[in-house]
Amino acid sequence: MNSREELIESFKRILWLEKQMKDNYSFYRNAIQDEIFLNIIGEIEADEARHINIAERILSILRK
Repeated sequence: MNSREELIESFKRILWLEKQMKDNYSFYRNAIQDEIFLNIIGEIEADEARHINIAERILSILRK
């Protein structure tokens, strides 16, 4: 990465991917009946939400 703009673009892609993953896990949640798997999916979704938050914060810092 040679420039700030390249870094920003990389984090935009990371943010997009994290949002996609969170949406995918939310979709699977609706198809699962098993409580154990539902709890696991919930934990994964929470991780994705944290990843989204981190990526948004980093982008905010880079854009300053």
